[in-house]
Amino acid sequence: MNEFGKMSGEELLKHRMAKYRKIGVFIEGEPVEPEKKINMKRRDAVASTSRNLEGEVEKLREQILKAKEASPESEVELSSEVLNEMIEKLKSDIDEEYTKAAKAMGLEERLAATREEFSKANAEEHLMHPVLIERIEKLKEEFNARLSEAPNYESVKAKLDMLKDFSRAKAASEAASVKKEINKRFQEAVERPEVREKVEAVKAEVASSGASSFEELSDELKEKVLKTKREVEAEMAVVLKSMGLELEAVKPNLKEVVAESPNENIQEKLEKLNREINEKIEEVVRTPEIKSMVELLKVETAKASRMPDQGSQKIEALEMQIKQKIADALSMSGLQEKQEELEKELAAARELAGEESDESVKDDDDDEDGSGSGRSEIINPSFA
Repeated sequence: MNEFGKMSGEELLKHRMAKYRKIGVFIEGEPVEPEKKINMKRRDAVASTSRNLEGEVEKLREQILKAKEASPESEVELSSEVLNEMIEKLKSDIDEEYTKAAKAMGLEERLAATREEFSKANAEEHLMHPVLIERIEKLKEEFNARLSEAPNYESVKAKLDMLKDFSRAKAASEAASVKKEINKRFQEAVERPEVREKVEAVKAEVASSGASSFEELSDELKEKVLKTKREVEAEMAVVLKSMGLELEAVKPNLKEVVAESPNENIQEKLEKLNREINEKIEEVVRTPEIKSMVELLKVETAKASRMPDQGSQKIEALEMQIKQKIADALSMSGLQEKQEELEKELAAARELAGEESDESVKDDDDDEDGSGSGRSEIINPSFA
């Protein structure tokens, strides 16, 4: 009795429920006599999950609006915490809805068997067998095709739409948070006394030179400006590296470079080459092998989002395989050679245009002073 006295009302009810089941007074699934049933505790009313979610969504929207009114900076912290919780709830609820839909469509047994096979294969370190991947793909296609027949289709659709919206909001929130942190670190880097002193000194020299553009600066001052710029960029690269990010050199876009070329023939060739490359990539991605690999990559990525410490090697291996397959297909199609030829043709056209520009400037200078002794304008092709 002392033990019962320490129990709460809820604990006593659970103890009584377990006792009656243990001694056989009540058996799950079997009908209960009316005279006994009248004294039994009724089941707790289960609130509608959809209604609960809608209420939580509305509550979240109100919180975000209040945060915006109070301070734009507080939006990131608030949305980050609440969105993560909401996304997890939605994912869990969507899984339940999918199970109900599969049961209604008669796919429950196939789904359970496939899940069991997937769990066994996933426990091993090597990649899944292509036959299992194909079976998963077929079941997924059939499920999606017949989902509209399920009685809970509207509920599934509404929750999927909510999940998409919250996932976008989470991505935007994370991007804003990273941007804010980068800007803060950059500001700290450029405000360091030694960096600030160099920048201010170069600014003063440029201002005193009276030049209105970079081209008008002397060679010595141009070199100082470029050197200072490189030093500031190096400081920023250190900041990014400390945040686990990397700064990659930006390779000039072939399309942008061609746009600067007056040769219309080269522009037409580039447009045609781009079309051929896109068509080839789409053709490769539509093959059963790549489709299976992409689907497996999605599965592994989803699993890694729940368990970040696992599956990274599988994901990297799959990404490398997909990229290699596409690269091999492009290489065998001869498109890579076409791009290299176009780049050579473009380089020759740009070199020719630069020579013509230099000749034009030289002729103009000769016409102005007649002797060629005047100061000629310094032309830097990269700024022309």
